[in-house]
Amino acid sequence: MDALQSKAITPYLAEQYKDVGTDLLPNDRKERAIVSMWMEIDTNQFLPLASTLIRELIIKPYQGLATDFTSVQENKEKLSKVLNIYEAR
Repeated sequence: MDALQSKAITPYLAEQYKDVGTDLLPNDRKERAIVSMWMEIDTNQFLPLASTLIRELIIKPYQGLATDFTSVQENKEKLSKVLNIYEAR
């Protein structure tokens, strides 16, 4: 499952099982729009950076490939900025 599929399935599952346990999506339209906005930000900002770090630091070494440490450093810096925005919210 890729990020796009996950993004589509998450609201479906939240709606399907809202009466079982914790309601994951707010009923208020404005609050729901805010959740959707953050899901979009996550898909476009967090996931590409995190995926690159996972690939470079875990997958490539496991496959016997060389890690691109320049890419790691660049993506760590970018991810740090994204996470700082998350923390500020």
